[in-house]
Amino acid sequence: ALSETKASTFELLWDRVQELCPRWHDPLELKEMKLQALLYCCKISQTLPKNLLIVLESLSEFKYCYRPIGAHAVVFRFLLKVLIDFAPEMDRLEVPAALCDMLRSHLRLLPSVLALNQRVNSKAVQYKLLHSLGQFVSALEPPSRIQRYFGLLVILSEISWLDPCYVLTALNRLVFCASSSLTWQAGMRVLITCRRVILSHPQAAIYQPMLRLLQHLARYQVDVDIRDRALLYLRLLTHSGPAALGALFEPQQEDTQRITLGRLSPVLPKSVRLQGGPVPFLRLIRSPEERRKLGLLDRQTAVFALPVGLEGPLGTSSSSTSLPSKDPSFAASEWEKRWGDAAEDHKFPKEWLDLVKTGSGDVSRASGHFSGLLEEYRRHLHASPASIRLPFVLQYQPASEMSTEAGTLECPRQLFSLELTFSSSEHYVPIDPIRIPFIAADGGQTGEAFMEESGGFPCMNKLLLRLRPLSPMPTSFGVNIAFNDSLSQMYFGHLEAFEVAFQDLFLPVRLPLVFWAPLFESLWQGSLEESCCSVKVLDLERGVVQDLIRTQLGPFIVPSEVHVEEEDFDFEQEEYFERWNALPTEGEGAELEYNEEEEEDVCVNVETTFAIMFVPPCYHLLMRFAISSRSTIVRILTDRFQLLSYMDAFFLLWSRDAAGLLERPSPTAEEPAGPPAAPEGAERIEAEKER
Repeated sequence: ALSETKASTFELLWDRVQELCPRWHDPLELKEMKLQALLYCCKISQTLPKNLLIVLESLSEFKYCYRPIGAHAVVFRFLLKVLIDFAPEMDRLEVPAALCDMLRSHLRLLPSVLALNQRVNSKAVQYKLLHSLGQFVSALEPPSRIQRYFGLLVILSEISWLDPCYVLTALNRLVFCASSSLTWQAGMRVLITCRRVILSHPQAAIYQPMLRLLQHLARYQVDVDIRDRALLYLRLLTHSGPAALGALFEPQQEDTQRITLGRLSPVLPKSVRLQGGPVPFLRLIRSPEERRKLGLLDRQTAVFALPVGLEGPLGTSSSSTSLPSKDPSFAASEWEKRWGDAAEDHKFPKEWLDLVKTGSGDVSRASGHFSGLLEEYRRHLHASPASIRLPFVLQYQPASEMSTEAGTLECPRQLFSLELTFSSSEHYVPIDPIRIPFIAADGGQTGEAFMEESGGFPCMNKLLLRLRPLSPMPTSFGVNIAFNDSLSQMYFGHLEAFEVAFQDLFLPVRLPLVFWAPLFESLWQGSLEESCCSVKVLDLERGVVQDLIRTQLGPFIVPSEVHVEEEDFDFEQEEYFERWNALPTEGEGAELEYNEEEEEDVCVNVETTFAIMFVPPCYHLLMRFAISSRSTIVRILTDRFQLLSYMDAFFLLWSRDAAGLLERPSPTAEEPAGPPAAPEGAERIEAEKER
């Protein structure tokens, strides 16, 4: 029977039980008080609604807080009290199912779920919870997701009174899944779980499924470490009893110490940390000559596989600007042979070439298939993100000595097991480390013939660094290096940092060449979701501009005719101004000799060249050059407005290169030579942006 105080408290709460459900806008402390009061009413009244856990919806933010504080702690304190006070009703309340749903979408809640199981004093409740977790992990779909739950599998495998079939079923589904291949890390975790199962359960209960699992790993696994370890476990399982297995897998500490002290001695290699700048005897050198073989003379580094047809004479540009000659080893068919890299992210599906063949070389007929190809092209860009590739040379450079923490030391001449790691950037996917087995001085063999025959080995290693942008931003990367010498000493240091330039982000469009013109027309006429445009005026002569386009944007020129609106700039008026300024004057205030017939003879010849660049991960940069005899109007369109901020520096380099292309008279003795000045007006910019 309830006392008067408790009865009055209960009646007061019971009359307002509907208001005890927490609401979204309630403070966290009030939510917890309401939850505890609700459990108090349910316990006193012995009335327990089946959908009691629905009150936790107002604290759904706990799923994203993985530390046991705040809403996270409130929810699990509520669940713990439910399991303690209403243990017989846990199935009707669907508490195990709710915990499994949490783990299905938020695996980081696993420590709190296991802590909940440990704090429940009832063995029956613990058995039900672990039974539900075992059923959950053994039935995960697809089976490849089981790799994320190895922590739960190890804990379940160590509980001797729990049926091991759940763990063995999960491991078998993961190992025998045809759609997933085990990495070294996943394979070793499978074997660790197998070892815990062998140690924690009777051999008769696990023999058949464990035998099948280990036989498959020992026979068909690709990694040799996993095969050897699985074969060892298989032999121990079939030839040793449980006691012998326990002695082998978990030896006593005194036995280990006796073996170690009697027969083994620790060997600790010496570590050397290089200071005072980059490693003096190693250089990471950019290879711009590889980019020159693509016909690009912009002093940058990135290389790419040329689309099918661009390496051969497929079509010509709509302007008189001819495409530069290119090394055939950069063709898509020869790329893997030269670089050892498939470059699948630079290629397009072979099925798209069938559309070209149906056109029998007719560009206009092949372009008719483009409407259905555009959406497939966009899906392909998102499904296969492109990467940029930077060629480098890691070269041994003799040096007399190096600076370390312990002073100066002699530089090693043979380096083993080199590992290059790179700094991270928020704009790029983390770069995988590069491992090089060996590099050393030339060993006494010198000469151009040897270097050409061996590719510079052992004093030189050619590298192709792959970077996948998340957003197209020029940035710089630091390079750390670790290696061993012939005396087994470990060295740590860093090399020169390298930069990714704006031009390094340019890639050819991943389409057959006959579709470049339709793609340009479609993007130019408004198919971009968020387009922004700009204009740039180049006061350069026609021949200079054509040379710059050929050497700076050669592989990106659209090789067929493009049908877009004509340039609206008044080139004829500009020709009049140029002719007017060129007329001779007789003196101040004198009238200019002006011939009206010359005005009628003005002839404007404007050539148009189109260039389209793909900028990973999924953007495009379009340029239209309207070239007259004395000036060029460049219209720029892109679907990422941040790219326009780099165009001023991009064309400033053109102005400097143009100065080098202009023929200048040799300096005289009275007139010393000086650096060439950039053409006047090269910095004139008129920009407009639309979103």
